[in-house]
Amino acid sequence: MNPTMATLGLTGGLLHVVNHAVFKSLLFLGAGSVLHATGTGELDRLGGLLKRMPVTGATFLIGAAAISGLPPLNGFVSEFLIYLGAIAGLGGHARSAPAWPLMSVLVVGGLALIGGLAAACFTKAFGIVFLGEARSDEAAHAQEAGAAMRWPMVVLAGLCVLIGLAAPLWPQVLQPAVAAILRRT
Repeated sequence: MNPTMATLGLTGGLLHVVNHAVFKSLLFLGAGSVLHATGTGELDRLGGLLKRMPVTGATFLIGAAAISGLPPLNGFVSEFLIYLGAIAGLGGHARSAPAWPLMSVLVVGGLALIGGLAAACFTKAFGIVFLGEARSDEAAHAQEAGAAMRWPMVVLAGLCVLIGLAAPLWPQVLQPAVAAILRRT
């Protein structure tokens, strides 16, 4: 086993679990805020909500960019660590385990495909819901949610940014957990 690959991949994987909890919670809260404001979850009946719900729109956009793995947000950091681990699997150990380089290429390709599909999906969702003109009376009369619904979204969006900007700290912070897991294998 390549220790660099294992350490980077496991660090990225652990951070990615935390990141998913943060940005998926943010996206679910954003969807809930839209549902609360409009009374509908049908995307075709929405539109133009960014003008009426700027906090929800801005935080949803941050969550969408984070889940797509775009820098400088949290999803990028964990995916980057996983990429580095996969790339570390390409070098040095081909003679002892010929499958590692192939698996590394598949991991990198798979992550790139998933990131691209997520970016396309959330670009479309954000555009349909928040941009353009209202496509129904519900959307035309929507109002921003109250503070009790807005603040959790703001905090989670802030965490997406903070975790991303603190990227150099995460390998050190997660090192004890990674070391404990690797000792067991």
